[in-house]
Amino acid sequence: MVRDEIAPCEAEFHAEVARDDRWALSPRQVEILDGLKAQARAEGLWNLWLTDEGGAGLRTVDYAYFAEVMGRSPLAPEVFNC
Repeated sequence: MVRDEIAPCEAEFHAEVARDDRWALSPRQVEILDGLKAQARAEGLWNLWLTDEGGAGLRTVDYAYFAEVMGRSPLAPEVFNC
């Protein structure tokens, strides 16, 4: 999801910073994030860091692999709520 869905949105997301208040999200930025967050939830990729109830039940070592991939994108931690 990071490569196929999030990365293609990054340029548009960051271009919005130049258009509006750099300290607040523009309506388009909110739209991008909300759409990606909904997709992450639907695919079971939300709150992966939670070990049990409400999370994926991953061990720390297992989660580290996901964190490595998420760390490649400035938007991914927000999208996955991690």
